[in-house]
Amino acid sequence: MNDASNALTSIKGVILIVDDTAAHRLLFEDMLKSEGYVTLSAENGLSALSQARSAHPDLILLDICLPDMDGYTVCSTLKCNPKTRDIPIVFVSALDTTIDLARAFEVGGVDYLVKPVQPLEMSARVRNQLQFRRIQAQLIEQNLRLQQEIRKRYHVENELSANRERWHLALQGSNDGLWDWDIANGSMYFSERWQEIVGHEPGTLLPQRRSWQELVHPEDLEWVLEFIRYHLECVTTHYYAEYRLRHKSGQYRWVLDRGQAQWDDRRNPIRMSGSLTDVTLRHQSEEQLQLLLATGQAVVQADTFQEMLEIVLGKLCTIAEWDAGEAWSIDEPSGRLQHRMGWHSSQPGLEAFQQMRTGLFFSENQGFPGYVWALQEGIWVEDIESGGAFASHRSMFREAGLHSAYGVPIFADRQVVAVLVFFSCGRRSHNTRAIELTQAVASQLSSFMLRQQTKRALTEANTELQRLVTLDGLTQLANRRKFDDYIHTEWRRALRDGTPLALLMCDVDHFKRYNDYYGHQAGDACLRWVASVLEAQAKRITDLAARYGGEEFAIVLPNTDLSGAIAVAERVNQAVRDLKIPHEESPISDCVTVSIGAAYTTPLTGTLPTRLIARADRCLYQAKALGRNRVFVYKDDVLLSEGLGRSE
Repeated sequence: MNDASNALTSIKGVILIVDDTAAHRLLFEDMLKSEGYVTLSAENGLSALSQARSAHPDLILLDICLPDMDGYTVCSTLKCNPKTRDIPIVFVSALDTTIDLARAFEVGGVDYLVKPVQPLEMSARVRNQLQFRRIQAQLIEQNLRLQQEIRKRYHVENELSANRERWHLALQGSNDGLWDWDIANGSMYFSERWQEIVGHEPGTLLPQRRSWQELVHPEDLEWVLEFIRYHLECVTTHYYAEYRLRHKSGQYRWVLDRGQAQWDDRRNPIRMSGSLTDVTLRHQSEEQLQLLLATGQAVVQADTFQEMLEIVLGKLCTIAEWDAGEAWSIDEPSGRLQHRMGWHSSQPGLEAFQQMRTGLFFSENQGFPGYVWALQEGIWVEDIESGGAFASHRSMFREAGLHSAYGVPIFADRQVVAVLVFFSCGRRSHNTRAIELTQAVASQLSSFMLRQQTKRALTEANTELQRLVTLDGLTQLANRRKFDDYIHTEWRRALRDGTPLALLMCDVDHFKRYNDYYGHQAGDACLRWVASVLEAQAKRITDLAARYGGEEFAIVLPNTDLSGAIAVAERVNQAVRDLKIPHEESPISDCVTVSIGAAYTTPLTGTLPTRLIARADRCLYQAKALGRNRVFVYKDDVLLSEGLGRSE
């Protein structure tokens, strides 16, 4: 019987392994069974869906490439089923591109392992996910139990208010603290349980009202006294308040305080009695759940790490009862940890401490943040005075009155990208609750950082792809697709603003002869030189030089009149001649020249830029027909050919 009980106790979780390769399944099973996990296996998607619904495993290791459906489809299907949607899914695949990672998280995956998987890495990832799931489940279950308990107590109290004797007997049998206030002389009675709740030995508290009042949190005292006054003045039928009382250790406990007053014949209050319940655990559970929910929501909504910290750092310090907290992230230019944000309580000296920390940098293994970075794991230090990682700034911690610390790393793609550090003014021993809560938040922050990296990589890739799609590979000018989009955009802008639009069409004279004589490589070089001239002459940010096709180029000139278009065209014509690129096969010049057709108009409603392009192309044809190496201009409906070009 004992052996069976021990075997059940040693089971750490049930894990479903989904992989179409038997060798991989056996390898993962050996890794996990050695850690005390029970494993199930499936070789395809249908089997995985069936076993997930029937066995309801604690975690699923899912391969992407399966014979009947891919892992993304399996994951999406599980997330659509209420019975399986809460099972965490860790993708395990040889695919390691940014797009694969992004899609895995998009369909609901919680983590991603790249084959071949190291045993220690798999063990840590699996353990963290199962631990996070257990914490969530425990918090939700604990909160539900406490809420049910509060509701039950509330109904019992309503019933007992009708019968004072029954109420008094029930309180004596409960775990609540009792108090009685003699309003006339100001004395108060505190039961042994009442004193135990605030950490005092029976009889050590003076039986006076100020003994209670001095323990109430300063932020709560004013409104608690107001609630008491309302009841004594018969505004409320009962006194009821939840507030914080200072424990003898210095920390505050949440209490539920209830009472009922007695009045004389003149309606003057003469006595007030009640009970005190320690509800710290309920408040902690609610705060922890709210923190995790807020952090999870911030992972989706926050745009920067700074925004994430503003949401969670102060809350985490308050709930985990730290007096100060810091966030450090790696500064890319220097490769060191930089102080990003700090939070501190109202303890004396902490504000000056945080100011001194601002602007500090730490290299790996330097200072406590660097030490956490180097070890890549959470570190608890009970006594800062004896901690070697604090040697360089020990006097700073001493002046601030800090005694204990805890640091935890934040990961993204298996690399430390940030470190959270927390401090306590009192010497604090190893605290499991604070560690588990901090690690749960750190895990969500790691997820956020990984999402940010993936998002940034996708943005950069899309930007580069967009640039390549609109760029001519040979000349590095805008290509025909970009030209078409741009001239339509500028046409609409000119139509809206009532401004002119000009277009230059440019052709390298006798380029076929040049290509045949000098070769294709020389021809490509010639086009690049001409392109550089056009790009240089398209000087304004709104001007666009583009390769229109073959040896033909174009320049779009928004908000440009006739004289401006002619000036740009003549500069291009002269600048190409100034290149003095030899062209022995040209019948018009001993160097490379260009012919340019220029068109200019003010767009009218119902017209399209195709008319402007046709006019510029017609002018180019006329420039070539008149002997090339010249500029020919089309203004509205008039061809201008006089004196705008030259022949040599």
